[in-house]
Amino acid sequence: MERSKIISFLSVLIFSVSCAYAQNTYEADTDSAWIASQNGGSTELSNGSDEPNAACIGDGCDGTETFPAQDQQATSGQASANGATTDSTAGDSTKVAKADSSDYEDCTPADSLLKECKDDEDDTYDRYLNENAEMYRARKEGFARKISLGFRAAGGMNMVFGKKAGNWEIGYEGSAGIFAKMPFFSRLVTLYPELDFDYRVFKFESESDYSKDEASITQMLFEIPILFVFAPDNEGFFVGIGPDLGLKLSSKSKYKQEVDTGKKIEKDKRKNTLPTAGVLLGGAFDIGYAFNSHFTVDIRVVQYLSNLVNEKAVAETEIMDSKLYTFHTTLGISFAL
Repeated sequence: MERSKIISFLSVLIFSVSCAYAQNTYEADTDSAWIASQNGGSTELSNGSDEPNAACIGDGCDGTETFPAQDQQATSGQASANGATTDSTAGDSTKVAKADSSDYEDCTPADSLLKECKDDEDDTYDRYLNENAEMYRARKEGFARKISLGFRAAGGMNMVFGKKAGNWEIGYEGSAGIFAKMPFFSRLVTLYPELDFDYRVFKFESESDYSKDEASITQMLFEIPILFVFAPDNEGFFVGIGPDLGLKLSSKSKYKQEVDTGKKIEKDKRKNTLPTAGVLLGGAFDIGYAFNSHFTVDIRVVQYLSNLVNEKAVAETEIMDSKLYTFHTTLGISFAL
């Protein structure tokens, strides 16, 4: 009987202790949960006191409540510190961005090889290589890599060589025409055909004990030089050589003679007694300087191997049986489109 009482007493004691412990645990959990609901989710009191923040009593904190001044100062200080850090970081970023921007603004296409001037998004480096390759190729190809048209104007003088050429004086001439530049096998050589309209004047003068003869020949003709121009570059010196063809358009001559008969001086003037050849064949040599791919100056010499006059039709005794081969020197200016 006593044993049963003891067992019953112990059972009641254990049950009581268990209930008390559970009650304490429940109250502790309940207090923590209540504090958290009243203090913005934190189980620590904001001011170190035993009571939660007065602004949170009731419905609890939703994050918009005002905390005590010391908490606000601490929060403000922390925010200021964070803000300063952010501003500092932002300032450094801005400075870097500005520096990068100024670096890019100072960069030119030719500087794209520099590390600070590379732009991966725009692929500047690859574009620079392509453009540089095109420029290099165009420069090296010079005259030979493209077909272009242009204009040439020239002026100069002429001289006459050959049999009975001693009485021919220096004459003058001018020309203007068009030309084409086109590739010819090697990149260093260009075929340079040209079509010029020429105006030429030749002068003759002879004097003896009893007579004085003066003559002039005026020609208009098409001149067709076909030059093979050697040009290492599209800028700098170049030379050309090739055949030259002259096609007569018109020719006029004047002959004036004064004869001393001892009693008086007889004067005679005749026209068109010195007919010229219709076709002239010869060779041309050209040397010049190209300032760029458009503008050049040159000196051209042409030596014809055809007789200037039509010897079968010449009516003047002083010029009969003449073999007159003309030599022309002109200074030209050319502009290519």
